[in-house]
Amino acid sequence: VLRNSDSQSSSSSSSSWSCVDDVCPHRCAPLSEGRVVPAFEKNSNDDNVDDDTTNKKKNCLQCAYHGWEFNQQGNCHRIPQLEEQRGDDDNHPPKAPPPPRIRIQTYPLRFAAGMVWVWADPATRTTLAEDIPLPLSSLLQRYDQHMNRHNNNKPLQHGGNQTTTAATTIPITSVTYMRDLPYGMELLGENLVDISHLPFSHHKVGGLRRQDGRPVPLKMLSQSQRQTIAQQMVQ
Repeated sequence: VLRNSDSQSSSSSSSSWSCVDDVCPHRCAPLSEGRVVPAFEKNSNDDNVDDDTTNKKKNCLQCAYHGWEFNQQGNCHRIPQLEEQRGDDDNHPPKAPPPPRIRIQTYPLRFAAGMVWVWADPATRTTLAEDIPLPLSSLLQRYDQHMNRHNNNKPLQHGGNQTTTAATTIPITSVTYMRDLPYGMELLGENLVDISHLPFSHHKVGGLRRQDGRPVPLKMLSQSQRQTIAQQMVQ
């Protein structure tokens, strides 16, 4: 399960994202069927101070089965069925935390080029997850930087004649998307090479029209030509 703890924006900070197993440790219900709810956590240094200013509002992932809540670190924050977990009201934290053994598995992640990159082996969190470079081509990085600069200065219409400039960076995910399709690389490669299908299969997508179907001249490149083009893309 991937979730963004900052529900007010599409934050580009790794600290606002978390990845956990899709199973609640209580009755093994899928956490992906749950929801993100606000939660209040009291500052551990101010346990004896009864002041709302010591409470920090964060978001938790709530299981849809019994309402158990888990914070970004995977720790169980609240069990509604326990009396000491109820709290005074919705604006106050539980009076006692759940046992520390109740938690969900979290996975290291990083945020780059508008994408969340998850390291699927928590055992090597400190030895490999932070050290191995992300598989980002320089072409993708340049495109991401270009789109961020373009969107960061893009005028925003607010009705009438009022126009302002965007104050925050819009990540690359605002202009691209990913889709999971049930076929292998060999079929995908054939599909990408066969550009003659574009005006028919993708009619009215990006300006394509069926009437634009025509012969497509192709040229096989030598190995040296392919290497030259690949080097130019990397640079």
